Amino acid sequence: NLVAAMHRFHRARAPRVPLQSLSGPLRSLCRAPDQILLSTTETCAGWEVSRHIGLVTGSTVRTKDVTKDVFAAVRQIFGGEITTYTDLLNEARAEALRRLREAAAAEDAGAVVALRISTTSLPGGASELLAYGTAVELRSLAK
Repeated sequence: NLVAAMHRFHRARAPRVPLQSLSGPLRSLCRAPDQILLSTTETCAGWEVSRHIGLVTGSTVRTKDVTKDVFAAVRQIFGGEITTYTDLLNEARAEALRRLREAAAAEDAGAVVALRISTTSLPGGASELLAYGTAVELRSLAK
């Protein structure tokens, strides 16, 4: 899987210092993760890409709760949404995007463009949700 290989390569690079571990003046120099714009396209409306920084990723691995899995199996028989799985995927997506934003903030990016989300089934019923894209610096087009 190309996405998994890119993820492993990116993680093998020089270790990053987690934003949460910074304090005082160092932390104030970093962009807050919630300020990072996310776009599935190559651009952000009203902004111009001034520098491509590189690949950033955020991932999480989740497993299903066995007891909830039994109730989900019953739901499959009668039809309808399996909210247990929906909630699990929503939590996983939010966590992967939070980690992606932290990785972009550590690179002092203003945005992540060409954002994609990929899932992979792992042994033991676990699933990985990987968010990845290109970290960029932005310049406002407003004059």
